[in-house]
Amino acid sequence: MITFAVFSFVLSMVGEVKTPRMLEDEARRKKLASDPGPYSLSEIHVRMPTEGIERIEAYIRLFQTEGRRRLRDGLDRGGRYLERYRRIFRKKGLPEELVYLPLIESGYVLTAVSPAQAAGIWQFIEETGRRYNLKRSAWFDRRFDPFKSAEAAASLLQNLYRTFNSWELALAAYNAGPGTIRWAIRKNRKAGKPVNFWALELPEETRNYVPNFIAAVLIIKTPEAYGFKKFEFQPQLVYEYLKVSPGTDLDMLASEIGISTRTLKNLNPELIQGVVPPGEEPYSLRVPQGLPRIVMTRLAGRRAKYRDWLVHPVAFHDTVEELASRFRANPSMILKTNGLETAEELFMRNLVIIPL
Repeated sequence: MITFAVFSFVLSMVGEVKTPRMLEDEARRKKLASDPGPYSLSEIHVRMPTEGIERIEAYIRLFQTEGRRRLRDGLDRGGRYLERYRRIFRKKGLPEELVYLPLIESGYVLTAVSPAQAAGIWQFIEETGRRYNLKRSAWFDRRFDPFKSAEAAASLLQNLYRTFNSWELALAAYNAGPGTIRWAIRKNRKAGKPVNFWALELPEETRNYVPNFIAAVLIIKTPEAYGFKKFEFQPQLVYEYLKVSPGTDLDMLASEIGISTRTLKNLNPELIQGVVPPGEEPYSLRVPQGLPRIVMTRLAGRRAKYRDWLVHPVAFHDTVEELASRFRANPSMILKTNGLETAEELFMRNLVIIPL
């Protein structure tokens, strides 16, 4: 049976008779919906129908058997992002257990795409992504950015909870869309039936989604209670930003700065063409920690240390004057930084540093 002492999930109130404790919890829910401060899902106490308990226990058994490896592998991948995700959700006053939602959505696979074309770790469809500032073009798709998509997911889940005042319904709406949940609620109200998650007529995927997630979180929070050893996670993702000029090819850049293309693309999965988008402004690429200093040393030696600079792949039509004009830089400083005696020597370099 489920151990309720570790069960940190919100479930809808069931039954018509309300005790003083139930009324107190209802008042707390209303307060959190209007002004959610820091809290965990255990803030709203559990009352669940037998069907809900049975469905959660079925998923616990699934994770204990054939789903065991999927759970471990997903958490292993997710370890790179979890601490940053916790900060994102904590900042919005949301339950930190929600950082495990991608385990069900995508298994924390960066490039996951569903049959419905939901993309990325947090599985946004294009329309919802646009509403939450996950822009897309021929060059990039922000839904694949593991951190921008997490911020969007936190905002979406916050809005869904404020709409439905129930975490089960908010999670169901994340999966099926709020319109589907509103329709099911209206249908039950019209028929005089309860409107909690467990009583609604929902698509099978959504009916399974919530108990699947609850089961996973119960196991993650107390693995020994369910026959698991303590979970091991990949080290937290650590990176810095390196400014590069628009149109930079990641394959070429990786080769020139001495890292693998795979590393560069895994750090910047939103660049779906493997090329920095064209434009006028420098682009901030994620790169392994310490690499910007190595690049500066390799290209400029000890000649200069600038607070702000970018790396530019030299094209056949580039001139020092043109680069200075494009990036609002000083031509003589471009020469000095890169150890060039004359402007004509620019073509001897594959990459140059542009002090900004």
